[in-house]
Amino acid sequence: MPPVAAEPPDTEVLDGTPFMSGGWSEDSVSLDVGFTNVSEALGDGEPLLSITPETLLAIAYSTSDYSRLLKITPMEFVGEWESAIDDRAGLEDVGMAAENAYVNALAAANTAAQRRAIDIIVAKDGKLMLASRFQERLPGAAGGTVDCTAFPRLSKLAPGAAGQVPEARIRALASQLQVELPETADLSEGARAKWIWGLARLSRSLTARAVGWLGLAVSDEDWQAALGDLRRDGRFTSEWMTAKRLSRMAKRVRADQQPGL
Repeated sequence: MPPVAAEPPDTEVLDGTPFMSGGWSEDSVSLDVGFTNVSEALGDGEPLLSITPETLLAIAYSTSDYSRLLKITPMEFVGEWESAIDDRAGLEDVGMAAENAYVNALAAANTAAQRRAIDIIVAKDGKLMLASRFQERLPGAAGGTVDCTAFPRLSKLAPGAAGQVPEARIRALASQLQVELPETADLSEGARAKWIWGLARLSRSLTARAVGWLGLAVSDEDWQAALGDLRRDGRFTSEWMTAKRLSRMAKRVRADQQPGL
């Protein structure tokens, strides 16, 4: 077997955004001064005066803007929405395609956050964009799996396709990395928002290389063994990765020496 070079340390930076580095305040974002367009779009009959970061993230998830939000602060993000609505200057989409997109989105909306997302998309992008930007599927646990399709890093942990990761694996990973997730049976509006928050945080608490090694775990036993060696900072040691690399190469050598087995 040819020599295997030692795996270099995993130095990916995971806390380089305000969301992960503590740059998000727990306080609500005031909308009544400076963000009147957003305040009116999010309001139900009257302007919404403030919004919590968790609710904002749930709405941004449904507008397909959550990745942008996670890179900046909530107030900066609301400012970008305000500018986008300013730029649209009240332009309204007309025609059957626009109305169909609007009706379909309303029919698919199951939460208040989704309904607010529809109003934001209409205000800043127009009704036609609902067909491509409105996120109908909300993450959560169902049938023993968690839908991680909107979280690419986590979706790589799915044994098959479509980003459906076994719930037991997601919960074990969340426990290891100290990320809180809602109870499976809790289908409340608040729980839906917490699933988005928790999975967003979990997906940014794990390095790309760690995801790659975890993704190689075929059996639950392999998964638990690997998870037991995953550090709290979401990465494996270089010694562990080197040992796994040697093990994989040894298996390949044995397979080459015993074709057909």
